Amino acid sequence: MDQQFWPQIGSSFQDVVLRSQGFYFLALVVFAVAVACLVYYLKKRLDRKKQQEAHKFFEVISSREIREIFEAAIEHNSRFDVRLSGQRREILCLLKEYDRSHVYLEPPSQIRLPERIAGRDVSVYFKVKSHNGRMSFYKFQSRITAVSDRDEYQILSLDMPQSLEMEQKRQHLRLEDATEYLLRLEIRKVSHDARGNFHRDIREFGEVLWSGEPAGNRPFVMLLDISGGGIRLKVAAPKLGMDKDFFKINPQLLVSVFLSDEPGSVADAQWFHLIGRVRKHYYDGFGSYIIGLQHEYRAVLDEGGEKIMGWEAVRAVDGVEDLASWVVKVHLRMFREKGLKSR
Repeated sequence: MDQQFWPQIGSSFQDVVLRSQGFYFLALVVFAVAVACLVYYLKKRLDRKKQQEAHKFFEVISSREIREIFEAAIEHNSRFDVRLSGQRREILCLLKEYDRSHVYLEPPSQIRLPERIAGRDVSVYFKVKSHNGRMSFYKFQSRITAVSDRDEYQILSLDMPQSLEMEQKRQHLRLEDATEYLLRLEIRKVSHDARGNFHRDIREFGEVLWSGEPAGNRPFVMLLDISGGGIRLKVAAPKLGMDKDFFKINPQLLVSVFLSDEPGSVADAQWFHLIGRVRKHYYDGFGSYIIGLQHEYRAVLDEGGEKIMGWEAVRAVDGVEDLASWVVKVHLRMFREKGLKSR
């Protein structure tokens, strides 16, 4: 009996040891996964904080510049869209005047604003025209301090903002008439390699459908506006042809733009290769088609900015970050170097 008993004990002890080792291994795996999740979470928070801090670069914080912008808004009767916090409702106003502590807006005469909205936080959007006719878009946060009557109209008093952000109500800031900064524009059809992926050689997409250079006379394709979220083109009808099924056959287009940081300079110019989905298209009645595209994919380039390393999907809410930064940079250059239209 002793000969049977000791082997059983040895076998049971070995099972306990193996189970203990398995438990420790499982605990180690769970711990490693938890650490990886924590690192990922902290990295996302850090990236988000960096992104928020980077946006501060696109603010106007100089009191003098803010006053100049408000002066231009008064001159051009710019519309101020006041959005109450927590609501999608907007109050369309005009800027009547301002002082060191307040901004005074006049709402439409046909509506009466209740005094109880005093104390509400608001987001305010407006735009002003620079001396060369371009529009600059701004947003600021403030608080309604009072709703009062003045003569035959009401006045909405807001706290003077500490800064203005360069932002539109639309998701992405848009740059109109970027001709001075556009060195090359090419549009191709979208195609794939044998594996169903986008080509990494731009030439593999085939011949250029439409191209344009600002220096050319009467270009067949023009860049009307561009943003981190999309692009709008004007294409001569003869180039597009009268094929009504063109956009059904080609719901996506590849747009390549060579953009400069300074007008006409190639020193800091960079390529953006963007695959966009055609969201709207129509004939303008004057010999051209207007085409609006939303960015869906962007080419990831090497350090030299020439070779395509791959393609990255673009989220509508984020847009193309590098392109959005370029748009804001150009807006700031237009404002700071050329100034607002003088009165």
